[in-house]
Amino acid sequence: MAQPVQQRGRSFGAEKNKIIEQEVAKLMKAGYVSEVQYMEWLSNVVLIPKASRKWRMCTIFTDLKKACPKDLYPLSRIDVMVDSTAGFEMFSMMDAYQGYHQIYMAKEDREKTSFITQAGIYCYNVMPFGLKIAGATYQQFVNRMFDELIGKTMEVYVDDMLVKSKRSQDHLEHLEQTFRIMRSYGIKLNPDKCTFGVSGEKFLGYIVSEHVKVLVRDEEGHQSPVYYVSKMLQGAELRYLEMEKLVLTLVTTARKLRPYFQSHRVVVLTNHPLKYVMSRPEASGRLIKWGVELGQYDIDYQPRTAQKAELLADFVIELSSDPEEQNCKWMLHVDGSSNANNGGAGILIQVPKEVDIEVIASLSFPITNSEAEYEALILGLELVYEAGARDLEVFTESQQVPKAENDKADALSIFGAVMSGIKDYEIVKYLEDGTLPDDPVKAKRVRFRAARFTLLFGQLYKRTVDGPLLKCLDGEKAAYVMREIHEGSYGNHSEIGEESQWVVMYDPKSNQNERSFDLTVIEEKRDAAYAKILHHKGLMIKSHDQKIRPRQLQVGDLVLKKVDVSKHVGKLDAS
Repeated sequence: MAQPVQQRGRSFGAEKNKIIEQEVAKLMKAGYVSEVQYMEWLSNVVLIPKASRKWRMCTIFTDLKKACPKDLYPLSRIDVMVDSTAGFEMFSMMDAYQGYHQIYMAKEDREKTSFITQAGIYCYNVMPFGLKIAGATYQQFVNRMFDELIGKTMEVYVDDMLVKSKRSQDHLEHLEQTFRIMRSYGIKLNPDKCTFGVSGEKFLGYIVSEHVKVLVRDEEGHQSPVYYVSKMLQGAELRYLEMEKLVLTLVTTARKLRPYFQSHRVVVLTNHPLKYVMSRPEASGRLIKWGVELGQYDIDYQPRTAQKAELLADFVIELSSDPEEQNCKWMLHVDGSSNANNGGAGILIQVPKEVDIEVIASLSFPITNSEAEYEALILGLELVYEAGARDLEVFTESQQVPKAENDKADALSIFGAVMSGIKDYEIVKYLEDGTLPDDPVKAKRVRFRAARFTLLFGQLYKRTVDGPLLKCLDGEKAAYVMREIHEGSYGNHSEIGEESQWVVMYDPKSNQNERSFDLTVIEEKRDAAYAKILHHKGLMIKSHDQKIRPRQLQVGDLVLKKVDVSKHVGKLDAS
């Protein structure tokens, strides 16, 4: 048990002593305090000015707070509570009059709240303002009292109450329900702090209305909308690269405003390529970790200005409206590629003034190489015609064009075929241009999974915890790789010509089932391993921090130097 502390009485001027006497007399008349002679704990009072130019007497329970355990009853989140008022048409804001005084103190604990004034020593019969557990205790009290209404027609934060109605004609009924409960518990209101039947008003520092919620501050009678999210960089964070500090800013904001990031689409206006930096294969471990964390939210990265869009628009205008360029010769390179289930078309348009346009088309149906090339040719002709070309030279694989002259179109077609066959085609599109499926649930999953992938030279790769990238293959290429491992050049290294035990026991059907199962659960295993690594790192950091005692050294402080006696130190050696 903590040692009781009796504070020495403070001296006030005659005017303030008179105010304190008046406040004590009011509390005595209401039965909230009693005079006491023998006490172990003793605290002082202080006068705090109100906005109404009156004074409030508060007791400073500094020492008593240190001895009291903390009440872990959770207080409601103000921002989430205020968000729940969206869509309601009419509001009434109320403030309980001396709400804490509605709860009586236990008789054995009353003398612990004793306070000293010039007129004598008193203790509280009811719960006073300033106790460590006062807020949580009163919140628990009002939550039980208004349990039937909270979240439906009412929101309560300690002694601030809000009645809300989706239809204005129902508001009187909702107020009547609230007053009936308050009357049964003997709760009284402060009329100076109550507002009834409004469509928008200030509540807990926010302006609430049917459509919008804004956090405001008062500056010389003027309300300014503002929301601050701040973090002081410490230790190793001060040595982060500039781009890492920017990403850390976004991560910190997402953590502090988590309910908003989970419930809404967030637009981040920045002139820095944050999304690209977090998806680079050579990104640092912390950037990859932050990218995965931010991947669970619907974040749209947009430039601060429309400069890029304007440049693209100007390019399109110049490309299609210059008569001289329309009369110049354009070059069209096309090629097609196919695999077992689909194909791809690669198109390269060479525009005058050394401008190249690359187009990749995925053909999601069975097709041959020749058919894929025809599809690429038709699509390419349509594109150049719409762009305004009138003099065109076409290069295709079937014309026996040298491969060096058509290699880029060939590469584009192969990528188109591979991309259409990959299971994570949506991820490729999202990493390329931010395209997401129309289904919001599926779009959220794509964003979350995309944080674990990266595009390198047009090929999709899966990130790993220890650094190496895993190349993503379609079903046909994956089967080919597995055949090479088990049957091909890697299958049997015996020099005497006999089959190894692995080749003899190999069953294609059972092996395929095992590999399919492994590919199904491999991502979960990697996530679990990554979580385990982070857990062990946290334990190591905690163990290290417990053994280290930080000490700030100032200029001029004397420190001990450890000298190795076995090492010869000469006159000219560093000391």
